[in-house]
Amino acid sequence: MAHTTKLPGNNTYVGTYEVVDSDGYLYQRGVKITKTAAEINGFVAGTPGDGTITDAKLATAVKVGNVATLTTTEKTNVVGAINEVDAHADASTTAVAAINSALGNMATATTTAKTVVGAINELDAENAAFATKTGAETLTNKTLTSPVLSTPKISDGDAGLTVTSADQTNAAAVATIPDIGDTADDFVMKDTAQTLTKKKLTDPSCTFTIGTHNYGGAAADWELSAGELLKTVHKPTGANGPVNAIIADTAGIPYVFINGTGQTLTVKTAEGSGPNIANGKTAIVMSDGTNVIALATQSA
Repeated sequence: MAHTTKLPGNNTYVGTYEVVDSDGYLYQRGVKITKTAAEINGFVAGTPGDGTITDAKLATAVKVGNVATLTTTEKTNVVGAINEVDAHADASTTAVAAINSALGNMATATTTAKTVVGAINELDAENAAFATKTGAETLTNKTLTSPVLSTPKISDGDAGLTVTSADQTNAAAVATIPDIGDTADDFVMKDTAQTLTKKKLTDPSCTFTIGTHNYGGAAADWELSAGELLKTVHKPTGANGPVNAIIADTAGIPYVFINGTGQTLTVKTAEGSGPNIANGKTAIVMSDGTNVIALATQSA
């Protein structure tokens, strides 16, 4: 049976169809129409209803997808979701700029590594070799220039300590060793001048160097220098008249004078008086703080 179908409303014929099967589908020129004649005749031309076009009906190039599956907070429309992502991107850009500003330009870092993590790791690796201010460290082959040591401690297991001075005569080399006999004490170098108080020498072997002074055929006063005062025994010579030997007024230091001047020798302080020693005689003298006194009768 042939049917003529037209679009309602405008009397436009769309073709003549023949029913060739009992399933009710139409065929036009041998092509099966997947709509029944009733569906085609019931079709009303016009604009599709709101929300009736599915994503499946769109061409691949213009497919949108299901907005309900968006991971953004906004899920009702694509533009809103895009704007949300854009706002997040702007915030991220601002945050990154703030971080970069806080970090500074890593290209100017003095470390070999030019990234934050790399620079931190590099410094951390080197930190193992650093000597800290408060930590206990062992330093080997280090030269300390003008160090100031506050209450240093020497831990040698009481095995003793040897101090070697490169030039013992350059200055008064004194070292303090803690905890000797449970009390702090001092020791002095053998070649430097030191005053030792309340020391007891048991069976000492004392060697005295005799200091000399030549008056040079004159009779000017001889005031002993600081170096000459370190010597206990003195033998002046070569005077042409009575002469003076002037010692310091420091009390309690004995001196031995062997008079080889050929004249009378008087040993005195700069402001005080002292005994006369005849030529060829020897006397032991000492200052009492003002004058010089003889400790023994002159030798015969």
